[in-house]
Amino acid sequence: MAEKEHRPGVGPGRCSELSDGGSLVAQYTTGTDIVAVTRFAAELQLGLDYIPTVGSAQWCALADDDPAKLASMVRAGAAWAIETAMLPALLAQQLAAEDALACQRLREMSHDLSAGHDWAAEARRIRDRRQFAEQHPWAKRVAS
Repeated sequence: MAEKEHRPGVGPGRCSELSDGGSLVAQYTTGTDIVAVTRFAAELQLGLDYIPTVGSAQWCALADDDPAKLASMVRAGAAWAIETAMLPALLAQQLAAEDALACQRLREMSHDLSAGHDWAAEARRIRDRRQFAEQHPWAKRVAS
């Protein structure tokens, strides 16, 4: 019989594969230089007392050449760039945490089910069936 190909994240052993959540974050990065984006946005905001939220009534009231209006747009763009860069890693972390929780619950459930079963009676039933089959070889099932 050919051995089945093992695919990560599928089938038995999935819970043990999820123990290393750190590698998932490294796996899902976009290469965006978040520090450079933040520095650029911060430099444009230097010396400004107030920067309104993009699209707010205060922002709409500013003149198109007002530095605060431009700084507000840059801040919104920087926030979008940072969120876009970090989203895959954050989603991977969230999914890994949810998978780990599901594995923990599955483990606890299996322990609860195991504790609720009379395993001594099960062992006696198997032993008795084996002894009966040995003492009565004529009673073996045969495919017809």
